[in-house]
Amino acid sequence: MTTKYQNPPIVEAVCEFKFFSEGQNDSIIPGMLFTKFSKEFPIVKKKNLGLVIPVDENEREKDLVFNPLTQFFNEENTKIIQVGKDLLTINCVNKYPHWENYKPLILKVFDEYISLANPTGIKRLGIRAINKISIPSEDLNLKDYFSFSPVSPFKDDNKLAAFILHIERSFFDDRDRLIMKNMTIVPEKEAHTSFLFDLDYVMKKATGLNFSEVSDWLEIAHNTLNDAFEISITDKLRDTFGKIQ
Repeated sequence: MTTKYQNPPIVEAVCEFKFFSEGQNDSIIPGMLFTKFSKEFPIVKKKNLGLVIPVDENEREKDLVFNPLTQFFNEENTKIIQVGKDLLTINCVNKYPHWENYKPLILKVFDEYISLANPTGIKRLGIRAINKISIPSEDLNLKDYFSFSPVSPFKDDNKLAAFILHIERSFFDDRDRLIMKNMTIVPEKEAHTSFLFDLDYVMKKATGLNFSEVSDWLEIAHNTLNDAFEISITDKLRDTFGKIQ
């Protein structure tokens, strides 16, 4: 069961699909998708996404190519659909709508995309939750707030000025991977200590996940991210979010 908070620290949720395809009608897919979602996402923007790709099989040389990206925003700029060559993302920013609302949006956009683009398979799939946490203290003990924190050789951990922590854990014979990052960032308020706690669950190996299996995969990914978040924080930090009973 997902824990809900009055003031959740999540600032962005991202679901990203990368597909295998024949790539025959890439240029018309964004327009066709916009036709389906123009009422909910009436604002259109375009940008170029820079990608580094290997020139040879050994990846000794790489080229920078640009993938045109079309973005559809809702009027509040809190939800974004992004579509590029064999790429689809569904983002929620600033105001997370909770999983029971986010997952149906993901599946709705995904179903429309595959019906229009006819991809041959899923190359990569990921769910990411980016959290910003700000604590009103400049002199704190990390272990009071995080179980996922660096092990310091110093006794006075509260003097640690900055850190970057990165771990990865594999699932399903390393088909999937949980990537956890916790780091200090420049605080937005005076006399505060701020952290970027980034959780990412990805299917990094293309093992033939069927389109019909995406819904179940999303549920596994979400539950894994939620569990990882909860075991990484203490009750003292949890209380600052205002747990909803």
